Amino acid sequence: MSNKAPKNPLLFLLVLVNTIGALYLLQKQFSYQSEVDTAITKSKEGASPDSPKTLPHIPKAKAEHKVVEYPFGDFSVNLARPSGPQRFIKVTITLLVETPLKNDLTEIINKAPSLRDDIIALFNNQSPEEVLKLEGRSVLKNKIKEVINSALKDDEVLQVLFTRFMIS
Repeated sequence: MSNKAPKNPLLFLLVLVNTIGALYLLQKQFSYQSEVDTAITKSKEGASPDSPKTLPHIPKAKAEHKVVEYPFGDFSVNLARPSGPQRFIKVTITLLVETPLKNDLTEIINKAPSLRDDIIALFNNQSPEEVLKLEGRSVLKNKIKEVINSALKDDEVLQVLFTRFMIS
């Protein structure tokens, strides 16, 4: 008597389809990688080392200006407490700033402590319900932009980016 298990054709078919699918995905991954490598090579050939990289999310700068990503830092702030328990917001903010070529963010860097204080005051006036809505985040970004731009003369914040956003 033989202890061999009976062969199941359905199981064999599933293994075969799975193997073919995995090989197909690997082939696609390698072909995409070659396209990425080609694009990187072309972009390196066309760009000079001193020219700023233009990314799709970064707006174009005016003449004699450049757009720079400026990491404005982490904020951990109490939100307004109209009712219920105290809630906190933890946010990391990056600013897209248009700055003159000569100044290179000196204005925003010099005013950073007072700007941070203004933003903290802004967060303190926001309720958790306002901030948790998707529209609330957009409104908050616009308010931050307005607060900062009202204090600046040479630099201008074009966009506020939340790279971390958590309410607890």
